[in-house]
Amino acid sequence: KSIEAAGGAAPAPKKADAEWWGDWHLATGLQRALKRMGHSVRIDLLDDWSAPQPFDDAVIVLRGLSSYIPDSRHINILWILSHPDQVSTAECAAYDQVYSASPLHCAHLKALGINAEVLLQCADVDVMKPAPADPALAHRYLMVGNSRGVRRRIVADMQEIGREIAVFGRGWQGLVRDDLVRGEVIPNAELAAYYSSAGIVLNDHWPDMARWGFISNRIFDAAACGAYIVSDRVAGLQEIFGGQVKSYETLAELRAATCESASSAWTRAQADALRQTVVAGHTFAHRAQTVAERIHAISESRQAGTQLRVAAS
Repeated sequence: KSIEAAGGAAPAPKKADAEWWGDWHLATGLQRALKRMGHSVRIDLLDDWSAPQPFDDAVIVLRGLSSYIPDSRHINILWILSHPDQVSTAECAAYDQVYSASPLHCAHLKALGINAEVLLQCADVDVMKPAPADPALAHRYLMVGNSRGVRRRIVADMQEIGREIAVFGRGWQGLVRDDLVRGEVIPNAELAAYYSSAGIVLNDHWPDMARWGFISNRIFDAAACGAYIVSDRVAGLQEIFGGQVKSYETLAELRAATCESASSAWTRAQADALRQTVVAGHTFAHRAQTVAERIHAISESRQAGTQLRVAAS
């Protein structure tokens, strides 16, 4: 049985722009994992979604900002990765299976009668893996993420406690000192080297993601690289990673967390344990296995062969 994937988890309308969208890399990671299992997989970007694909057996919709209209000729799988406030009960009800990247949000959907299961985000361990420390890429406090022109909590808090951070991302003008913005984009293929060379990788969550317990993909990626991570506190973080991600709520807690030296024996052991947690249970191979088994089960219940299609948002 094969899975034909149409659509990556990227709202990027053009292939030329896809490299700069995180969802695109999520789609390609899932595609590689499914292909290794022997499935036929295609990724469709946003502009391709309306093109009829009658021969696809299944569609996996990687839900970000954009909604997809399921075609009843296919098995339809919805994986909610972000912006849960924009996903309605009616949208979920149109799918054969709904996955949410948050246990809290999944429980909410189940209470509403939706056939939902938890499917956390994960890391592409083919790309995100420890790299030799490079002094040219070494930053004591590293934040990789876009601002979208609004305040990011951990960046503002780090400034409040007087920490000098290095920021890579778009939309930071006027929000941090110009000299702290070291670049707009780090190519995905180079990101592991930055994470591996950083003293501490910083992470925070958009308010709606934090409210619903959607753990940032940045944590999975940086953890797979063996990085020491400090993040704002979000539901489920400690349970999933066993306390291996340092989290904070108050400025005093942030000050204490960022006083640790990422080269110390204690933090090195913590980072290594965190990497092993990701490798053992949070890779694209794990997620592909879960989704493929579910599609095959649905297919068998319909007494039909399975060829999978992934649609992205």
